[in-house]
Amino acid sequence: MLLPLALLAWGCVEGSDGPVPSSVLQACLHVDAPQERVFRDSADWERFHADHTEGGAAPSVDFGRSVLAARFDGTGSACVTFTLDAVVVRDGTVTIEATRRTSLDPCIDVVAYPQLLVVVERRDTPVVFRIRDTSGAPAAGHEPCV
Repeated sequence: MLLPLALLAWGCVEGSDGPVPSSVLQACLHVDAPQERVFRDSADWERFHADHTEGGAAPSVDFGRSVLAARFDGTGSACVTFTLDAVVVRDGTVTIEATRRTSLDPCIDVVAYPQLLVVVERRDTPVVFRIRDTSGAPAAGHEPCV
């Protein structure tokens, strides 16, 4: 009787493999150089947001329960969008699986800042992005960050 309960409890441990609750955060930051960042507190997030926008408050994130993982492609095209495919823990690392879509349709000819911001349930483990590239229709509901 104790063994099944112990196995169940072990499977619920923060480091166990499997899906992680997450959501996409809608924001538009003008980040010129490609980079990935993980924000673990509001001060760091608010400072970065203020440095890369033209004002306004940073979107709220509950850093007591979450971290914010961000992938910035730098200056790019309004034809590029991201979709979040999955967030999972594998081998002690939070892996964010996403697709970068390049539209074959005509799009706005302006400098844009393709990016993906993901609010992830707090884990004190490394976070990595695994980006798959494809071409085709833009992500549903996508508005380019210009």
